[in-house]
Amino acid sequence: MEKTSKKFCCKMMSSQFDKKCDIHDSIYDCPDVLLDVNKTKTEFRILIHDGGTSGIVIKYCPWCGKKIK
Repeated sequence: MEKTSKKFCCKMMSSQFDKKCDIHDSIYDCPDVLLDVNKTKTEFRILIHDGGTSGIVIKYCPWCGKKIK
């Protein structure tokens, strides 16, 4: 997973981008990865683990509720 230089609103949000999976090659295959971010680091998504790369865009942190900037 690509690391981001963005400052996150809470430790839980930050921890989502520090995960490394030894089993899965893609974040979309790993059930432990809950979020992804686009290349410009402006759009965060909750992943839908349905065998593809789909996700739901979020504007607020799922853990602390702060607006994602």
